[in-house]
Amino acid sequence: MWKFDALNKIKKADLILLVVGKKSYQSKYINWELRNAISLQKEITIYKLNDENKLPDSIYTKDEFSDERINCYQEYFKNNYNNLIKFLNDIDKKYQLI
Repeated sequence: MWKFDALNKIKKADLILLVVGKKSYQSKYINWELRNAISLQKEITIYKLNDENKLPDSIYTKDEFSDERINCYQEYFKNNYNNLIKFLNDIDKKYQLI
């Protein structure tokens, strides 16, 4: 079953890289994977292929005081991919990519 394999990979991962496309926010699979990664307190980095792409609902939390939806993860955008490449090169020394 794919969920079993995905959960094992999430458990083994030190970092989750979420690549957000045009319809990613609609994927029940992405939301399931994100909810598990968040519950396992995994580091999550987001790369949006386009600035207008919506993030999946699972990536948001609510501010305790204002009740505002907030995203507490690092985001990179397509027009700023050099920073993402630098980030990935830096973590390559720290993590093994799977």
